[in-house]
Amino acid sequence: MPDKMLALIISYVPLLMGEAGRTDLDPAEVGALVDQADGTAKACIWLNKDDAGPSPCLLFEGARAIADHLKMWAEDEPEQWFKLVLAEHGGLYGLALMPNLDKGVERFRMAYQLRTGYPLPPADFQMIFKPLNFVSLPGHVFSKIRKDLQSKACVCLMESSDFKGPDTDWEKLAIDLGTFEVVTEGPLIQFVLENLKQSEKDGNK
Repeated sequence: MPDKMLALIISYVPLLMGEAGRTDLDPAEVGALVDQADGTAKACIWLNKDDAGPSPCLLFEGARAIADHLKMWAEDEPEQWFKLVLAEHGGLYGLALMPNLDKGVERFRMAYQLRTGYPLPPADFQMIFKPLNFVSLPGHVFSKIRKDLQSKACVCLMESSDFKGPDTDWEKLAIDLGTFEVVTEGPLIQFVLENLKQSEKDGNK
């Protein structure tokens, strides 16, 4: 019985464009591109959404481009492709908008067949992704709002230069990505926990 092929699948990476269904990707080249992508927010402001409770607004340079790319990548259905994952460690909290890797595999299979005319042969998958994420500093507000979290939360992005403290026009400037299932336990939180542990190791810089 022949060995399975190894399929390198690029899941969500901020602003990274690619061709779905390719099996000739160079892992080193892909790794370099992913390393260049920055998915870490400069700040996270918690907004109180009447219909979704506490909801994070992540501040980025180039937030509009990131939001447009994410929606396109998610086929204009971000809520179907991502979950909002939250975790705490060492007095800090972190979050990530984690992509649905199973849906990524399904899309890869379809794209492969469209490209080649044949179904994907038996394969093992190596998934590469870099979710939008945030790691707090000590003295954060999350401990005060944690109890008010609901099963879903709205996630927004905003240009970091548009943040003007209490004078910020949230209604005009916050870019709504959608309302996402909130996950606070299970395997998905490992990515966030690793970020928190690394921040703790680095002295919360």
